[in-house]
Amino acid sequence: MPLNEASPQKIRTNDLGWLDQFSRLEACLTVVKRLSLMLLLVLSFHFGSVAIFGQMFVRTIVEDGRPVQSTKQIRFIRYADLTQQDAALKTALNNGDELFAEGGNVTIELNSIKGNARFTFSYGFRLIVLSNTTINLLVGDGYVQAIDSTAIQTGVIMGAAHTEYAVSVRREEKRVVQDFTVFEGEVSIVDRTSGKVIAGTVSTGEKLTFAEQSIVRTPVAAADVERAATVNAIADTGKAMMADRTVNYEETFNLFRSQYAAVLSEPLNAKPRLDLAITQINYGENSDATYQLAKAEKVEPANTTLSADIAIARGAMFTQVGKTAEADAEFKRALAINPKVFDDASLSTSRLKPEVKQQIQTWHSVHKVPSSIGNSLETRWPVPKRSSEAQIEIFKLIFAHDYDNAYRILRQLINRHDNEVDSIDAYAMTILFFERQDIAGARKAASEAMQKTKTDGLLTSVEYDALKRNFEKPN
Repeated sequence: MPLNEASPQKIRTNDLGWLDQFSRLEACLTVVKRLSLMLLLVLSFHFGSVAIFGQMFVRTIVEDGRPVQSTKQIRFIRYADLTQQDAALKTALNNGDELFAEGGNVTIELNSIKGNARFTFSYGFRLIVLSNTTINLLVGDGYVQAIDSTAIQTGVIMGAAHTEYAVSVRREEKRVVQDFTVFEGEVSIVDRTSGKVIAGTVSTGEKLTFAEQSIVRTPVAAADVERAATVNAIADTGKAMMADRTVNYEETFNLFRSQYAAVLSEPLNAKPRLDLAITQINYGENSDATYQLAKAEKVEPANTTLSADIAIARGAMFTQVGKTAEADAEFKRALAINPKVFDDASLSTSRLKPEVKQQIQTWHSVHKVPSSIGNSLETRWPVPKRSSEAQIEIFKLIFAHDYDNAYRILRQLINRHDNEVDSIDAYAMTILFFERQDIAGARKAASEAMQKTKTDGLLTSVEYDALKRNFEKPN
């Protein structure tokens, strides 16, 4: 359901001395403070050694509406080093590394090394990486999507698992103000000094604002959703433009922003998440789509039409990255849930880009062969027992009467072999010409198949006889 608007609830407490400490800490941000923070970092890891492999990496940088490889607007400082560098794409970030931006129209997305946590920051901010799922945010706004447990430290520690939330740290006049906004999931806010939970759990649709000695609890507002949707849309648009230079920024940004706003407004509705995932799949943002599909599946009851659509979208995603077995499993699951899932013209997968839809339709044509047609063709044209896996897939397409795709894949196979044709390739080409009533082409291909098999021995007497038998009565 949409997030409702309710009157704020104000909580007074005397156990918030950490706010004053944090204010003083921020006001004294010097080299000495930086070294103290680093010492605190080492102590917090029980004197463990600093990681030598990246805990996070820079996945996206968008500056003034375009993706960039690096930017001077975001400064990067390595742990135990005072040298400032430009923030750059794919930079590995270790414990203690710092990023800061004084302002400007710039957005950066960080991913955990496992790819299960996404942190996005925009405009002015200052942060220190504490682990692959924990960031110390000194000032600015941060937005998190995560499957793994994560935490953003400010004056407090905020921890969450498989959820979406935002954190804002800023100074208003002489006081520090911190917002903790939970779009979906449950988050605990813990006093970093005492380890006590402050103000209980923050749940879906709630926002806590800390200022001086008070905490105010309010519902998530439309403005909160809009800010989060905007920052996430900038990051996704940047990734889309990096993958395809023809992508229009305004058009793509507006699409992502509207879809993120729909997701964050109704986080327990699977349909907006599926719509966003499909857009991400279209632009090749598969790790982001994986997250949205997992969230959609979590809230959608099993064995519904929409759950079949989710399986189709996940299968399309696997198809794009060449995970054939995983795609096959998802498509079969979708078909088991809804036998008409591939036939429904209004299916949400119609929003997938044409080449992905064609791959899905090809799978369906192979796995939905009418038995009478299949048996008839297989009787007339037996599949050579010595066929490779790729050649077997071509014969499946032929028996499904999907001649265009069968021919396309056969040509790709031949091209990969430097245009060398074996007797089974020529046999398949014979069938394609024959079934399309191109008898002259079929005779030529059949002749080549018979000649080739004398040297490669791939066709048996069964296929050899089929070649002769079918040409006795070509019609």
